Amino acid sequence: MESTRKNKIDRLVQKELSDIFQKFTKTLGGVLISVTSVSVSADLSIARVRLSIFPADKKDEMLQTIKKSAKSLRYDLSQRTKNQLRQ
Repeated sequence: MESTRKNKIDRLVQKELSDIFQKFTKTLGGVLISVTSVSVSADLSIARVRLSIFPADKKDEMLQTIKKSAKSLRYDLSQRTKNQLRQ
């Protein structure tokens, strides 16, 4: 059974990542990245993020760009959620 706290964290991470990707794609022009769902593990150490990339012909290129900038994306996410996710 899913806990209420975990569901709130899922929604928070999805919202913040959506904002990050929105700003990320403004510089690219003509590409839209949507965060379709987020699933955080029970111990909150791993988040599985599902993305939708439009147009589909730029999918591979965008995935490579996202993988290259994963460290900065994680940092941005941590800065946005640091006061909201406390133990």
